[in-house]
Amino acid sequence: MNFFGEKKEMAIIKKKELKNLSEEELDKRLADLRLELAKERAAAYVGAAKNPGKIREIKRTVARILTRKKERKIEKNLGHSRKSKSSKNSKISSNKLSKGR
Repeated sequence: MNFFGEKKEMAIIKKKELKNLSEEELDKRLADLRLELAKERAAAYVGAAKNPGKIREIKRTVARILTRKKERKIEKNLGHSRKSKSSKNSKISSNKLSKGR
């Protein structure tokens, strides 16, 4: 809470900061941001929004978190299936060549 008794707003998280967070921390921040987004949308609906750009900032931060989670998932899966993908691609290209002529 700040000096006036208002709840402190969640800071916008930058891409560099996301790299250092664990999966659990990302999930917690994502849940907090989604809750804050719902509150901001409700406030905007009744006309009590203090900062009209806040919804956009929250949505972008949610997108950054989701993107980082997806990147981690891809990196994790890529390490396990790298050999299988290359052999699959070679089979596909050889099939295309043999069917051509």
